Order: sequence, then structure tokens, then C-alpha cells
Amino acid sequence: MRFVYFGVLAAALAGCATVSQMAATSGSRSDGIVKLSYEHGMFDKVRIDERTAQATAVRRCGTWGYTSAEPFGGEVRQCQAASGYGCTRWFVTREYQCTNGGNAAPPLASAASAPVTPMANDIRKVRANTESGYCLDVPENYVGTGSLSRPAITKALPRCSSLSAK
Repeated sequence: MRFVYFGVLAAALAGCATVSQMAATSGSRSDGIVKLSYEHGMFDKVRIDERTAQATAVRRCGTWGYTSAEPFGGEVRQCQAASGYGCTRWFVTREYQCTNGGNAAPPLASAASAPVTPMANDIRKVRANTESGYCLDVPENYVGTGSLSRPAITKALPRCSSLSAK
């Protein structure tokens, strides 16, 4: 009987680890979104270091040419392992939007504004009130590849002419 109690106590204590780090697990360069994740067990105490998570998101966004990142609200939790007592292993993901600037959105700009980032001759990245802080001033027949010199048109980085149509 003593071994049964010891086994239950050891199993309960093994699940009391502290989770403190989030790692970049995926994202979309064209949408300017970084996903940070962590795993934890049923009995783990989760204490995320928010500053380190923010720095990780900013660093990943920086590799794509952005200067900052802001977390979206909430997290997505996925059960990785379940038992008769519920989920015993969780995978949690938080999304960050890559931005250019501080917390405030840049002012809306027209396509006639000066370009901010040099690109191919027919493309200009213009400050605008969008998710990424920019829009693309491009010809009507423009097709982006997702590269830095020919970015894709996305919800976060729309065509500037579509902003004035709203």
C-alpha cells in the first residue's frame, strides 16, 4: 500500500513544473503574424515571462522588416493528450501582429505620400492606418511574390487604392 501512495504522490509532483518560456512556432510573413507557443501538463503552474515573449515576437518580426509586435487578445489551447480525468497535456498558442512603430497606428496616408521602404520601381510602401501600419502603392496588374522587394497584398498590407475606396 505504501508504494501506491508514493506512486500517486510522485505522479502529482511530477506535473508541478513551471512553464515560463514561449517559443516561435509558426507565422506568416505576408500577413505579418508570429505565433508563439508553449506546452504544459494538467498540474503545471504556468507563469509566462511576458517581456521575453514580447521580445521573441519583436525579434521574429524584425527578420521580416517590421520594428515591433503587438499581441492579439487571447490564446488558443489545444489538448494534446487526454485521460479519463480530462486533458493531461495542453499546447497553447498566442498570435502577435508585426507592426512598424509604437502602440498607436500611423496616420492614414494617400498613395501620393513619400515611400517609406525602397522596393522595385513600380512598388511603394506607404504609411497607412492598417494592421501593419502600411499599404502598397502598386500598379493595377501587380502580383506580389511575398519577398521583401515584391510583398504580397494581404489584409495586413492592402493595396493603397482599396483604402480610399472604403
